Amino acid sequence: MQLTKFNHTSVMPSDTTKRIVELAKSYGFTLLRQKRHLIFKHSSGKIIATSRTSSDKRALKNIESTIKKLILNNDSNYENKS
Repeated sequence: MQLTKFNHTSVMPSDTTKRIVELAKSYGFTLLRQKRHLIFKHSSGKIIATSRTSSDKRALKNIESTIKKLILNNDSNYENKS
């Protein structure tokens, strides 16, 4: 019996991974690379990294929250009212 090496980069993206990519693109990020993590870059130069898969059921909401904070902090009209 011949064993073949498992190449994790050739695995089809999971539904969660596809949804993360769609979410990031909807906020103007482009996917730079993907292996164990997804690395996105915004047109402003900001970079965000997420795991490819997550067991956390709130992963998408948490990623969206992080993206919104990142974009707001980049906006020159943003005022912190705390």
